[in-house]
Amino acid sequence: WPRWAARSAELVRSAGVLAGLFYIDDNLRGPPFGIGISLLHTLLDPHFVLEQSLPLQAQESPALFKGKEHWMVWRRR
Repeated sequence: WPRWAARSAELVRSAGVLAGLFYIDDNLRGPPFGIGISLLHTLLDPHFVLEQSLPLQAQESPALFKGKEHWMVWRRR
């Protein structure tokens, strides 16, 4: 995860956005491999500001992902 966060910060220009579905789950087993929300903030907050976080509605997610998928928009500092 730290390498992913650092690379994301390298690839997104200043004021650009990192947007997509994030699988929020503290379970270390996978796949799918999730990430805890506190760890996600620890990794991205130095480089990004979270502008939007919307959980997907239950009917939009497969059973395995219900309640764990979040649409997030992070703006590069």
